[in-house]
Order: sequence, then structure tokens, then C-alpha cells
Amino acid sequence: MPVLSAMLGLICAASAPVLGEDVRPLPIELRIGRKAGPAFDPIEAMGAGIDGGQQGATDRLLTKHNVAAMRSAGLRPLTYRLRTELGIEAWHWNPQGTWSDPAHQQGYWTSSDRATKPIGNSWGYKLPRRGDTIDNANDDDYSRLTDGDLDSFWKSNPYLDAAFLKDGRPHHQWLLLRFDKPLEIDAVRIHWGTPYATAYKVQYWSSDNDYGPGAHWITFDYGSLTEGKGGDVLLKLAEKPVGVKFLRVLLEQGSNTAPPDAKDWRDRAGFAVREISAGRLAPDGTLIDVVQHKANKSGQTFAHVSSTDPWHREVDRDPHLEQAGLDRVFHSGLGNGRPIMLPVGVLYDTPDNAAAMLRYLRWRNYPVRQVELGEEPDGQWGNPDD
Repeated sequence: MPVLSAMLGLICAASAPVLGEDVRPLPIELRIGRKAGPAFDPIEAMGAGIDGGQQGATDRLLTKHNVAAMRSAGLRPLTYRLRTELGIEAWHWNPQGTWSDPAHQQGYWTSSDRATKPIGNSWGYKLPRRGDTIDNANDDDYSRLTDGDLDSFWKSNPYLDAAFLKDGRPHHQWLLLRFDKPLEIDAVRIHWGTPYATAYKVQYWSSDNDYGPGAHWITFDYGSLTEGKGGDVLLKLAEKPVGVKFLRVLLEQGSNTAPPDAKDWRDRAGFAVREISAGRLAPDGTLIDVVQHKANKSGQTFAHVSSTDPWHREVDRDPHLEQAGLDRVFHSGLGNGRPIMLPVGVLYDTPDNAAAMLRYLRWRNYPVRQVELGEEPDGQWGNPDD
């Protein structure tokens, strides 16, 4: 029986360097023989999907003519794709619902598990506390970490805070900068928001390649802090500059503090950073910043983060990201009378909103085959532990 072997470092570290895992080659052995493998039914294993799109896409897609054409393809199982998760947006799957701060029409949204009329369309809402420069949907937003605005900030997902999870795991958060080429760095400046980190490490990736063999994170000589107090902090990281392409701040312990007048527990959970700069210290002690600070994705230094706070406002509705309403999908006929596989928002949503959607489906007595947690979280370097 022929044997095909390969050393695939990429497979074992598909999430490096953003999750901080060392890159270790993993031997993969494929045996090819004549013995028949497990059988599968193509009619059951292959199907169709319905995705989100631009404003008006649902009406253009779900016409009687188009639905008939799609059904004629013979793909019986149907899966619903969630573009809001790819676009770093919260999903108001039901336009009816409640805000955690109803007086200001902002906070954390929970769609109602009932509806006074069928849900025809639903929408995504941009997250003003976003930390990522790019996304996998419309890609028309930017990171608040390198936007040059000290009034904006990135905040990690409060539901990953130890005070909420209580699972005994650290769930450290992080922010990462990627430069176009290695740059000399011996200092970093962090404008902390609230809550801030009391314990954190400033690190660099040991390779210029995301997946360099044996690559790992290295903490700068003076990059480990255990008594952080927030505010505007300029840190000397080393005596001599280091050539850095990937820079990371690993956030280990939070202050558990909240802005004045905050009443929601989520306001004090996680970490918040208003702006980050990095570079070399000048002789007078000022920072020669190599980070590009712009409020657009093409002009700012690339930033990526471990998670994002799903806090948002009514004014953050994205007119360019629309999802077909759940009732409309189930009544379209695309499911061929079979159970449909549906996702719930995970990366950029709340557990309450996801649970409400499942209750709604049960209330409508809709057949559901499987429930996905998010939309391709692995492709966004989501940590399975989180």
C-alpha cells in the first residue's frame, strides 16, 4: 500500500502568530489503498447556502424565478451563512428587541424571541470598539487602535473575562501590529482606556514570516509589567532596538475598573486601549513613532486583536450589510422542507442574543438540522478555547 508523508508546519500552526503558538512541524501520513473508505450520500452531504449581502440583495435574490432556478440544481440541504460575523458586526436578527441602555439606544442588543410580523430582512451593526484593520466582508472599516483618535478605543469582549466565564482558564487577550517590513523598536507607548491591564507583556515574533519554522513570541527585556496603572504610558523595552515585523501586547490581568457612571458589569470587564505607538526612543526621551495612525484601513498600520466588545449604538447600523430574515428563509422553499443548518453570532455578538434566536426558532417550530457557533471563526484566527 503506497504511503504519502508530508511535513506540514502550516497545518499545526494555522493560527500563529496571532495566538502566540510556537510553530512546530507536524508529520501527516496519508495511506492510499484499494480498500473502500466510509461511504457517503452526495444528496445528503452536498447542499446550497444563502448568504448576506449588500442592501437590497435579499429582494433581488429571493424572487420566485431565482428560487425556482436554485431549487432546480437539486441541492437539497440548505445552510444559512452569517456575513455579519465576517464583517465584525453585531447581528440584529430580529429588528424587534431591547438595548441594555434603552435611554440612549446603545449598549448590548438582544433581539426579541417573538415577532409581531414575519422577519423579512435583518441587518448588521458596526462595532465602534473595533480593533481589527481588515475584515472578511465589506472591509470598509478600520482599527481604533491606530486611528489617531484618543476619543475612540478598542475593547476586548467582556464575555471572555474570568469574572464571567469562571472556567479556570486564563483567556488572555492581546493586540497585534504588523509592519510591512522589520522596523527597529525599543519602546512602546500605550494610551490605556478603562478598564486597563495591570499585568501585561510586550513581545515580538522571532521570525519575519507568520509561519516561520520554530518561530515563537519573545518578551522584550523590559517588556513584562505587573503593576500597570493605566493612563498614558511610555515604556522602554530594551537597551538596543530589535528588528520587529510583528509586535504583540499580551494582556494578562485587568483592572476591573469602569468609566464614571457606568452601571453595566460589562463596562469593567476585559481591556481597553485608545491608541498604541511603537518605535525608538530619541536622545531626549521622546518616541520616534513608526506606527501609521489613520482612520482608514489603507493608511493605518495593520492591527489585529483577540476579540472585540459587541457594544454598539442604533446609529451604527450598516446599510451595506443585509441578511435575509429567518422567516423569509424558511418560507422561501430553498430548504426543500428539510431541516436547515443555521449559525448564531459568537465572535461579535452576545450569548443572550444567540439564545433568543434559538427560542424564536422553537417558537416558530422551524426544522433546524445543526447550529453553528459563528461564521468561520477559525478563518478569523478564533481561539477554540474562547
